[in-house]
Amino acid sequence: MKKIHLISNEGSNIIRNLIVIVISILLFSYCTNLIDNNVKDKTKNIISKTIYQNDFENANDLFGWIGLSDGNLSNDFYSGKSSLILSGGCIQPITKYEFTLQEEGDYSISCFGKTVEDNQTCRLVLSRNIDSETSYVAVEIKGNNWKFYESTNIHFQKGEKEMLYLNLGGIIAATSYIDNLKISKME
Repeated sequence: MKKIHLISNEGSNIIRNLIVIVISILLFSYCTNLIDNNVKDKTKNIISKTIYQNDFENANDLFGWIGLSDGNLSNDFYSGKSSLILSGGCIQPITKYEFTLQEEGDYSISCFGKTVEDNQTCRLVLSRNIDSETSYVAVEIKGNNWKFYESTNIHFQKGEKEMLYLNLGGIIAATSYIDNLKISKME
């Protein structure tokens, strides 16, 4: 008895290759969809509204900051035309900016920053008051390369008076640069 082949070996290889291509396309499409959904899930939880932003581009950007002048603007910057430069070494704040919140919610601070020396530190604090040990969030700027810093969140009530302040060094003096400072309310 003679076997009849309806599809030649060459035709069988073509069909096999087509099946592999179709399965590959389906897998690629499925994986791409998973990645897109994962990215969307992560970003929808990080939506925020900027309530204060300062790029320290000129002397007008120092308005409201206690103890600063146009001498605190530097041509060493992360972006724009200038940044804030501070030098000192004290446990008391070098400068502060006071404001009243218009909405209750969770807030954070972020900025780009660097210090002149790797072993120096600058602490940027968002707080209810300078003496508070529990009602604040902070970022600690270290290292002589520009880097992005962002704090955790803290809950503040509507109408509360808050302050943003900077400590430098401590016992050892430090010089620090700050650019693109933001206070954000989490939505």
